[in-house]
Amino acid sequence: MSTQMKHVKKKHKKTPSQALPPDPFSREDMFRRAVAYLNTGRVHEAAELLERIIEVEPENSQAHYNLGLARYYQESFAEAEACFLQAVRIDPANADAHYNLGLLCNQTNRQAEAAECYLAVLELNPGEADAHFNLGDVLKDLGMMDDAISCFQKALAINPRYASAYCNLGVVLHMQGREEEAIAAYNKAINLGDDSPANLHILNALTGVQTESPPEQYVTNLFDGYAQRFEKSLAAMEYEIPVLLRRALDTIPGPKHFARAVDLGCGTGLSGRSIREITGHLTGIDLSAEMLAIAREKGIYDTLHQEELVRFLVRTVMFFDLFLLTDVCIYLGSLDPLFTAIRQRSRPGTLVLFSIELCRQADFVLRTSGRYAQSRAYIERLAAKNDMLLDYRQAAGIRKEKGKWIDGEIYILRRV
Repeated sequence: MSTQMKHVKKKHKKTPSQALPPDPFSREDMFRRAVAYLNTGRVHEAAELLERIIEVEPENSQAHYNLGLARYYQESFAEAEACFLQAVRIDPANADAHYNLGLLCNQTNRQAEAAECYLAVLELNPGEADAHFNLGDVLKDLGMMDDAISCFQKALAINPRYASAYCNLGVVLHMQGREEEAIAAYNKAINLGDDSPANLHILNALTGVQTESPPEQYVTNLFDGYAQRFEKSLAAMEYEIPVLLRRALDTIPGPKHFARAVDLGCGTGLSGRSIREITGHLTGIDLSAEMLAIAREKGIYDTLHQEELVRFLVRTVMFFDLFLLTDVCIYLGSLDPLFTAIRQRSRPGTLVLFSIELCRQADFVLRTSGRYAQSRAYIERLAAKNDMLLDYRQAAGIRKEKGKWIDGEIYILRRV
């Protein structure tokens, strides 16, 4: 999605009946200075000048708009939104303010409000390709796939070289199962220069090209963008793997309290919550900063690290009594490096709890979904190679997609 704020507004409307406190510069000069400060990164100084202008010109739409930009650059997003709202209240034809409101609404997971903002932009400027693109993006998140496709096509009609529109068109076509059309859209995006790890990975998945693992950047970007709606989405898919693994743990013999546990691919903390009460110290690891930020707010983990899982295990000096991986193997492909690293950071008696999507022929397969499935024979061979015995294995529905369960299995292995 196009997430860049629209540009600084440079026009200042005179209101001679009002005057600022004595100043060596006129109001117009102050406004020009504020704009120059914004353009050169002197945001605090720009905000001070704009606030002075608004004190005596409270109906100055452009001053509110530019103050909104300043607050946005200062990461005061609620204040930025209030400024843009003031700007459009005063001047409903301020398309850039509507656009920036749409960005802020979408960033705070208010897709329906974002859609209204982009529609307001398009009423004022039907030829705004970015607004068509962003409207398509929020409609996709709202499940309005046909309307999203229409928006991306309109953006491409305006700008045929809009690589990101081809990319997002490919995403929606892929979600609808229109794989040949999705392949064509991804190829267009790549030919136009958007050869991102995500596009290349999904194109591999759709065309049957097998890979050992996904690009790290693909996984990071996927979950950074997914973080705000992650738990709601999993609930809709009837996802219960953390609960199922905890129930499985309760059925096997042995101690049920672990001095030091690690949640590999901890996400927003759904998995860590399931074992928090039985662990003395709980570490969470994830690639996504946005997912970790949500996990941190829950106060479940003693420590959190943003790092690739195998790299963390290779670098750490800690040993763990419990390893938890819920829906992590599907984003790894080959599990050999992971199991080797777990063996090095475990002692006899350590438990490894995890889930897989199940395939029955190869060791692992990259599916058209962009995720990986592993076979039972592959897990058994990895366990034996790394001195682990099978304590528990059970068939399980990993999640529902289009009303059907994805076949998988949950495991508990014990280091011997």
